[in-house]
Amino acid sequence: MLTHPSAHNTWVNEVNKKFDGAAKKLARQVKIWKYKRNVPVSSCYLEMRAAKHIDGEDTYLPLWDLYLSLNKVKTAELAAMNDPTGLGSRFTATSSESNRVDALSKLSTAVSRALKAKDYAAAGDDENAIAQLKLLFNV
Repeated sequence: MLTHPSAHNTWVNEVNKKFDGAAKKLARQVKIWKYKRNVPVSSCYLEMRAAKHIDGEDTYLPLWDLYLSLNKVKTAELAAMNDPTGLGSRFTATSSESNRVDALSKLSTAVSRALKAKDYAAAGDDENAIAQLKLLFNV
């Protein structure tokens, strides 16, 4: 796979600057989920998906964007994504079909928990929102 890590880093940094650090904050959130839940998906893929999500938004709302970005990845079924810089190959999410199936199962649960956390927080029920986030991040 042809990669351009310097150009990718530059692109993520540019998106990050536009939204006062949101791209990297969101990428950190989804990577923490990946590690805490042992999800067999590429960190680079998650970072690029998170930055691409933020790049299409007008504002950053942590719980909304966590839910929306995870849901976009789920809706895409962990499909390979085009290199947003246009320089390299497509980013793949997993190394095998069995890893993709495992990751999709964990992703489905994550989307459900992120949605519940977002909805509880919107309703002012911080206790249940936090409980859902703890389940999401396995803490």
